[in-house]
Amino acid sequence: MFDIRITDRVHQMLAPYIHEGDVVIDGTSGNGNDTLFLAKHVGSQGTVIGFDIQKKALEATCLRIHEELDHSVIIVDDIADEQLVVHSGIYLMHLSHENIDFMQIKSAAKANRIACIMFNFGYLPGADKQVTTQMQSSLRAVKKSLQLIKPHGVISLVTYPGHEEGAYEDCEIERLLQHLPAKEFEVLKMQYVNRSERAPKQYLIYKRCCQTTDNEL
Repeated sequence: MFDIRITDRVHQMLAPYIHEGDVVIDGTSGNGNDTLFLAKHVGSQGTVIGFDIQKKALEATCLRIHEELDHSVIIVDDIADEQLVVHSGIYLMHLSHENIDFMQIKSAAKANRIACIMFNFGYLPGADKQVTTQMQSSLRAVKKSLQLIKPHGVISLVTYPGHEEGAYEDCEIERLLQHLPAKEFEVLKMQYVNRSERAPKQYLIYKRCCQTTDNEL
């Protein structure tokens, strides 16, 4: 729990909620750490769907998976190709995470199969820091995720208020989470109290068995 990277701590906390054969989503594939973690836990019978607007991030994720797993990976370049996501496997969508509710994902949600959704907001490490997740699209993705995740499933959000857009993003995400009905969602916030307020934050959302309608968010 302590003296480890925040991303590793997230993995430790999420692992008990992910099982072989599950459908899981990485809303920000980045350098592939979270996508690989998800792929390892759902196994060859599970489905992993990752999103990133940067093609080089998806290519790096694909390489990372091939280095450690004997899994096929399909990179989808256009939303018109979403019909490819029909079988178990790893699909990397060259799309913004606000497209997280396309047809096949909605079908999996109706079947209560989506066990975990992860977001690691901010910019791609080692890349152009001007290319970063945006508050409005991130909020849309989080709101959709609340609808898609199955009862007793979890959503992880890591925010980075250390840069300007990240500060806006964190503020609005926390505002959204503060107003979620407690009877339907349990929300935890992890934040360093002896470091700068610019340090990363982690939010964990556990969905109870009740179903939320779009009008309630």
